[in-house]
Amino acid sequence: MSWITSLLGLRKKAKRLTLGAPSLFSEIERQHANLMDADCCIRLGDREYVSLSEQEAFVAISSVVTVYRPETSDCDDFAVMAKAEVIRRQRRGDYDGKVAAFGQVWLSRHAINFYLHHDGGIRFINNDGLPYDLRLLRGEITLLLA
Repeated sequence: MSWITSLLGLRKKAKRLTLGAPSLFSEIERQHANLMDADCCIRLGDREYVSLSEQEAFVAISSVVTVYRPETSDCDDFAVMAKAEVIRRQRRGDYDGKVAAFGQVWLSRHAINFYLHHDGGIRFINNDGLPYDLRLLRGEITLLLA
């Protein structure tokens, strides 16, 4: 199926993964340690997290309405607003009423978001809703918050 079909949710709904904070922490490190700065901090604020579909992450990112302004409304502000949108959706009962594994990633010169996908992958998403290819970077992640 195409990515459009996937984003529109026309695929069969996948089962959510549930990971405790220590397991999510381990998965982040296992999958992306090569992308982290030597002093990278990973902070997970809850005990348990559930996965999101690509569509759910895209919808959350797309729901953030803002106008770019250097310093006052740029990439780091967007990443915070996207996380706030996911929290808003959690509070209304989305994600089976559980805490979504969705957070902020600070790179040396940019900020984006990440999420745990149903397939167990830790995926990165830019503020335009498109996947962010971190394979091109090495040692760029300085902070990861969920």
